[in-house]
Amino acid sequence: WMSILKVDTINEKTSGNGVAIPGHIVAVHNARSTVNAQAINSSSLVNITGLSITITPKNANNLIVMDATIPTTNTYVTNYAFLKDGNTTVTSLASTSGIANVQLIQYMPEVTNSETSQCMQVSLQHFETAGNTNSRTYTVACNSYWGSAYNMYVNNRSGGDMPGFSTFRVMEIAQ
Repeated sequence: WMSILKVDTINEKTSGNGVAIPGHIVAVHNARSTVNAQAINSSSLVNITGLSITITPKNANNLIVMDATIPTTNTYVTNYAFLKDGNTTVTSLASTSGIANVQLIQYMPEVTNSETSQCMQVSLQHFETAGNTNSRTYTVACNSYWGSAYNMYVNNRSGGDMPGFSTFRVMEIAQ
């Protein structure tokens, strides 16, 4: 025998945190950077234009899952990070030539400074517990640095004939 449950409305509890079923997605937020080519030459992390998402978590215990895909040119060492309100989302990783707490370090040994004629696709992921229900803004940032800043491009190469776009997704998952 099989039972069928049919409902027209599910009312949330009076807490205002929404209906939470552990493991289910509460919200999905997406951003896309369509800027033709963002030039980056910095020893500090620089936000990628268009990859910014502001959320207000429904529950402090929920999991926040982030992923991004970025077409970029090569430099000797490039760092990529998710930022929350301007600060890196990890704090346990060692410094890499002055840049600490990044999610991904891209090392290209055959490139001595900048190689802006080739594009590659960079993917990074991270997750954290919301911790509270305060509004926050997540961004994706990168830099091109190893001893000094080098030229790199996001969403294209220096020749301008290989345009692409970066994507960023933030999901909130009930716990």
